[in-house]
Amino acid sequence: MLYTESMKRYKFLFSKLLYAVFALAIVLCCAGVGTAIWRYVMGYIEDTYDWIGFCVLLFVSAFLAVLIVSIMIRSYYSIDDKELCLRLGLLKSRYPLKTVSSVHLFKGSGKLVVYFKDNRYSAIVIAESEYDDFVKTLLEKNDRIGFSFSSPEEEDEIKKTK
Repeated sequence: MLYTESMKRYKFLFSKLLYAVFALAIVLCCAGVGTAIWRYVMGYIEDTYDWIGFCVLLFVSAFLAVLIVSIMIRSYYSIDDKELCLRLGLLKSRYPLKTVSSVHLFKGSGKLVVYFKDNRYSAIVIAESEYDDFVKTLLEKNDRIGFSFSSPEEEDEIKKTK
């Protein structure tokens, strides 16, 4: 999907813990690539099984490194005239706006959730400062989408009744 003027983007918000996990995973991927290359240079690859192991280790390590770096660099939500799109690096999920039934803001927990007509939902992970603009843009693109919010007190009451 090409970026157009009618499209709005909202950067995906990762936690610091997740960035640490990503960094650790990249280090492990680099270690895998380094190990594969070291085994090749040192001459430890002698038969067919060693070559298969070398190729698998090299391919999987490189692929995971590319995937993780792409997720860290290019993760966002976008809203255009027809769909809501979640992009996590190389992975993309698209939701037609006509299937969105409502948006709910849980003020107590600080979560924004999009509900779909087929009883599915998706939590929106963006900065809280962008919630208003996200909801406004979504409602501008499809005026049939409902919006509601619950206060912290209402959320506590619901938790007590369960």
